[in-house]
This record gives sequence, structure tokens and C-alpha cells, in this order.
Amino acid sequence: MVTAAAKVYRSKSFQILTAISLLVIVVWIARFQHSSEFGLYEDDWTIIPKAIDMSLKELTDFVSDYVTHFRGQGRPLHHSFIYLLSNLGWNLGGLQGIYILGFVIVSFNAILFYLLLRRIHSHQLAIVGALAFALYSADSTQAFLTHALGLQTALTLFLLASHSYISRKYVLSYILILVSLLTYETPYLVFLAAPLLSHPWDKGLPKAMARHFLILTVLFIGVYFVRLAVGDPNTVSLGIAGSLSTSIRHMVQGPIWSLGAYLYRSIQTYQSLDIGITVLIGLSFTVLFLILYHWAIDRSDNEASVVAVEYYQLSKDAGEKTGRKLLSLMNEDRVRTPLKLAAVGAAMLVLAYPITFTTEPYLIYGRVTRNHFAAVVGNSLLIAATWMAFVEAFRNEWFRLIGSFVLAISFASMLGFGQVVQRDYAQGWAIQREFWGELLEIIPDAGEGTAVIVDSSGMKESVHIGANVWNMPRVLERIIEFPEHWNPPPSVYKMYGGWLDYLQEANGTIVLDHLVALTPRDHVREVSSVDMILIITDGGGVARQNSPIVLDGEEYPLRTPSDPVLPALEKKTLYSILIPSTTP
Repeated sequence: MVTAAAKVYRSKSFQILTAISLLVIVVWIARFQHSSEFGLYEDDWTIIPKAIDMSLKELTDFVSDYVTHFRGQGRPLHHSFIYLLSNLGWNLGGLQGIYILGFVIVSFNAILFYLLLRRIHSHQLAIVGALAFALYSADSTQAFLTHALGLQTALTLFLLASHSYISRKYVLSYILILVSLLTYETPYLVFLAAPLLSHPWDKGLPKAMARHFLILTVLFIGVYFVRLAVGDPNTVSLGIAGSLSTSIRHMVQGPIWSLGAYLYRSIQTYQSLDIGITVLIGLSFTVLFLILYHWAIDRSDNEASVVAVEYYQLSKDAGEKTGRKLLSLMNEDRVRTPLKLAAVGAAMLVLAYPITFTTEPYLIYGRVTRNHFAAVVGNSLLIAATWMAFVEAFRNEWFRLIGSFVLAISFASMLGFGQVVQRDYAQGWAIQREFWGELLEIIPDAGEGTAVIVDSSGMKESVHIGANVWNMPRVLERIIEFPEHWNPPPSVYKMYGGWLDYLQEANGTIVLDHLVALTPRDHVREVSSVDMILIITDGGGVARQNSPIVLDGEEYPLRTPSDPVLPALEKKTLYSILIPSTTP
């Protein structure tokens, strides 16, 4: 007799509610638990400080201009979403409010993926796939605001398009995937596999695939030519031969690195073990093991206790019998369907990489891991479907125990890795606050045209996100209100190691470019040495060097300390967050 408690446990609403709750908790612990200690990093400094200071009219005018003029490297909605959500999050709860919105988006994507897999197969496969999705580690940038508000929204649109497609709302699905393409392009090609998720694998499938491919190709070519028309530099610079070779190479290398990340990230986690992470891994392993073990197969199946594959016997006849059983098993729907889905996952995994031109798959630290961003869908489906085929084929308690154990320890390790990444984000923000607080105390005289060059040999670094890197020249103008007539305003440059050997002089000025400094293109400049302040970071702190620099045997005098300028200027919104110990 089935008890009332058992009926509730097996009910669809209970399973969905439990799964959603679990995914929200997992995403929070893995990505955002320490977000109150996070700050701004790299691309954030370009976008978010401007977004939070915009009025509603300025915001709507900006988005309207971005969309109508197809700005943002051919992704007009990418920056638009970041500006809109940053402004909303800031008004709701400051910097932490923006991170909360990022958490909502990342959690929503995991929930959408769970519901998608549930629709195409079962709760059992869906919960495994959604956990793999939520704990995906090849891309470690889910909490990076520029990605949480920009890239992750493209993934949201992809998942909504997939739901629409399997609901046969085809027009809506193509509209959504086009909007996704205009937000961030790499999930777009993954959508090529959508018919494989919903259409029967019969003689009508090739026709459906061909029609789907044709529609997506027309949409993609249309966007490509619009990018050419507006002069998008990334589109113009792509050579056909070079693009093709890069695509093929990434389609081979990307899936290997994406799947291998579960092992490699586990190693990184255990290299960073402390009491907190150890306890987390232990507790999460216990919970995840129980969930996976009890949801491994559908208990409503009356044959759930049947051993589908018999143990090998010593006799030849028994061996042949087992071989026939295995072949027969592959034709059973409960095994054949997960195997088909595993093949679809593998196809989606490969399709995540053809248009990943800007970074390499083997880069495993920081924001460049976005190369693996779109692979989360195929990666997670492949893992879940393979696991499902395993537990459905080997309906033996020991096999189910082993499968659940392996997945639980892997997922628990990924939860620990999420803590490692979060701690690095917190450390990266602490490094920035310490550096800028000390720096502003020794450059109060920096004024119009001043270039502050920082010898980075002693600067502290973070691993999984950039702190004080290429966007440093933009920071001062994001936290201090400079007079409009200052052209250019003062900027801070992080110099490469050995920068003096590559520093160039041109017509009596020093060239600050990509050969000597980490800098955005719009901050490459020539400056007189007397307008330069040199900062030395040896010994862990910062110090100002007033003696001349020597270039090709000739001395170049630096800026002489003078009356303070910066303290009298108006401070912008983020000043007190980056420099909390200083009263504006």
C-alpha cells in the first residue's frame, strides 16, 4: 500500500518545488554566498559606474541609441541589459543589490534547464542535469557582474527559446533566439540541436532539421551583414580561413577542456582545502548522495528492483547470454532514450565552440573562461543522460550506489570550488581597495594630463578574476568628478614587467601603449615625462619615486610633487565604496 507521504514524495509539484529549492541553494552557495565582499572587476569598471549614476531618461536614451545604432560590437542588447540591470540593482540595494540580481538570473537559468530536461525526459534526469548545470566549472565567471547581467541573460533567452520550440511555438522560439544572438552569440549555434530534443527520431526528422538550419542560417547571415554595415571591428577583422581553422580547433579542444574541468577543478579544490571547505564538501556530499541515490530511477516502475544485467558466470554460455542481454538492453526505450539524449548533449557541446574566437579553451582562469560559457548546456545534458542510461541499464543496487557516489563527490567538489572562486573575488576586491586607498594618499597633486605609471613587480594579484589590470586607467575618472576641460584627465597605468626596456620616446614625449602597459585602446597616449608620476610597489606597499627615469642613457625628470588637487574635487558614487576610509 502506498502511504500518503509516499504519494506526496512522488507528486510532480513536490518534486519540482524540491528541485527548485535545491538549485537556488546550490547556486547561492557555489556562486554568491560571499557576494557582500565582492566589488567591481575588469569590464565592470567600464560599464557599471556609469550605469548607476544615470537618470531614467539618460538610461532609456542610452539603450535606445545602443539598439537603433547597433552598438556594442554587434551585441546591442549585451550592454543594454547590463546598464538596465545595474541601475535597477543599485537603486534596490547598492552594489549588493546588483549582485542579488545576478544571483536571480543565474538561479533562474538553472531552474529553466531543470524544467526543460523534465519536459523532454524525467525528473530523475532533470535533477542531475540541473545540478551539473548549476555547478558547471569550466566557466568560472557566473558571479562576474558583466557576465551575470550580460552573458547569462543570453543563456536565459536561449533556454526560453528552447522551451518555446518544444512547445511548438516556433515563431516565438526564433524571436527569442534572435534576441539571444543580439545579446551574446555563442549559445546561438547550440540551438541548432533543438529539433533533436522535441521531434521524433523518424523519417521526418531530417526535414525538420533542414528547415530549422535554414531559418537559423538566414537570421545569422542577416545579423552578420548588419554588423558589417555598422563597421563592427570584430566582424570586419575575421578572415574566412583563419576563422574556419579556429572554429575547428575549438570544437575539438573545447569539449575536452569543458568535460575535463570537473576533474581539474576538483584537484584545484583539494589543493585549497581548509576546515570550512572540507566541512562544506562533507555535508554537501551527504545530501547530494542521498538525493541522487533515492532519485536515481523512477520508483513508480514496478520493475525497479529487477537486475537488468546479470553477473558474469564462468561458463561460455553464461557469457554469451550476458552479451545478448546487453545488446537487447540497448534497444529498450528506458536505455535508448537517454543514450539519444547523450548524443544530443555531445552535439550541443561541440556546437558551443565554432564562434568562440576571442579566447582559447585551454585558458582556465578568470574572465577568459567565458570561452566555455555556452558549453554548459551540452555538458550538463551529456552528463545527466549518460548517468541516466547507466542507472536504467544496471538496475542493481550496487551499480546505483556507485553511480550516485561518483556524481555526489564530483558535485560536492564543484561546490567547494565555487567557494575557492568566491574567496578569490573577495580577495581581488580587497586588493583593489588597499591599493587605491594607499595610492590616492601619495598622488594628491595628479591633475590634467597626469599619467600615473605603476611598476607592478610588487603588486598583489588575484587568480580567478582580474584585480587592478587592464581597466585601471579608467578607475580614477569613475570615482572622481574631473573638470570637463581637463583633456585628458589623470589616469593610472599598470606597467608590464621590464617596462623600461620597451618604453619609447617620440618627439620628446613618452609613449604609453600596449607594449609597456595594460590599457584600453582609448587610453593609449603620449605624455611628457614631467607629467608622469612613477609608483613603486616593491615590499607590498606603494611609494612614489621622484628621481628621473633613464631611457637609452638619457634622464627624463618626473612630475615634481605640488599642491593637492584631487582632494578638492567632487567624489562620485563609487568613491566611498572603493575608498571607505576616506571622507569625501
